[in-house]
Amino acid sequence: MGRPVFFSKDAAQDKLAQDRLHSAAKLAGFQQIDFLFEPIDYGERLIEPLEIIGVAPNVGGLLCYVPCCIGFIFSIVVVIVEKQSRFVRFHAFQSLLLHGAFFVLWIGFVVLGFVVSSVAGILSVVLLPIEILVGLGLLALVIFMMIKANSGEEYELPMIGKTARQWV
Repeated sequence: MGRPVFFSKDAAQDKLAQDRLHSAAKLAGFQQIDFLFEPIDYGERLIEPLEIIGVAPNVGGLLCYVPCCIGFIFSIVVVIVEKQSRFVRFHAFQSLLLHGAFFVLWIGFVVLGFVVSSVAGILSVVLLPIEILVGLGLLALVIFMMIKANSGEEYELPMIGKTARQWV
């Protein structure tokens, strides 16, 4: 179990805090309780490579969100072959759902562009800045998710995060 390096600068207070944490863990039902300092515990959890895909879990999660179809393809591979890491599988499923939403949005813009250009050709020029803003927003979202995955966090996106969690 991870714990802060120091609860307090006072050695007696630090010992008291560690004893309380140990007691709380016992009350929670843990049988064997070992403490690792947070940075060590966090690092060990994230750098141990996955056997099948050969990358650390945080890197695997990050790769699921890489733009330009790389993340999409990597997510498909993870869903098919990776059975060990729930963390990477969660990010793979969430990435696939996110890519699906991007695709539906893109089809919507294409259809809207055809309709607007057939009704009033000049209005289709108005759609271009909107498409650019939406595209930049989606890029920002993907970068945000890459950062969250790389830091070891299972951040659930609204609407699709719960579905991805259920599929893991």
